[in-house]
Amino acid sequence: MKLLEDRILVKEILKTNITKAGLFIPEDSIEETLPRVEVIEKSEKVTDVNIGDVLLIGKYSGTEVSLNFQNHKVIRVGDIILIE
Repeated sequence: MKLLEDRILVKEILKTNITKAGLFIPEDSIEETLPRVEVIEKSEKVTDVNIGDVLLIGKYSGTEVSLNFQNHKVIRVGDIILIE
């Protein structure tokens, strides 16, 4: 698989509803935040982002794709809000 232009393949990091102390938080109480994703693959033109980086992207950014029965997103560099 080869990504063209400034595209990046990412997978979403699942939110947990259990705190570090072990407390369970109901899903109704969890605040909606921007999606956190991990970089899986990138095109050769992308230089600012490395594979394995964690990114914050816009809520409706990217195109959803299914590879090997797993859901991923293809985003552009312009969709990135923050690199952690």
